[in-house]
Amino acid sequence: GFVIEESATNNGGKRTIFVEIISLRTIVPLYFYTRFSETLDLVKGSMKLYKTDLPDMEKLKASAQTLQIGDPKIVEPLMYHRYTVKDEVTVLRVIGF
Repeated sequence: GFVIEESATNNGGKRTIFVEIISLRTIVPLYFYTRFSETLDLVKGSMKLYKTDLPDMEKLKASAQTLQIGDPKIVEPLMYHRYTVKDEVTVLRVIGF
């Protein structure tokens, strides 16, 4: 599940922030946004982020990076991305601009 901390509908379109609790062994399908970026800020647990400019699975696999607590990663508009969680429940703060 997730909890919305701040919503663009209530702050003049500034940003949306939510905290997501992700179950173990979750694979989020490949997706992208056309108009805004996402900042992924790992709060607890572990996960891998994959991102690429093309929907190419080999390129996506090669892009894998393990997120670290305290080291947020930005996913720019039009970047295909997905993330995976392995063996522990993970908490992720997502900031959309």
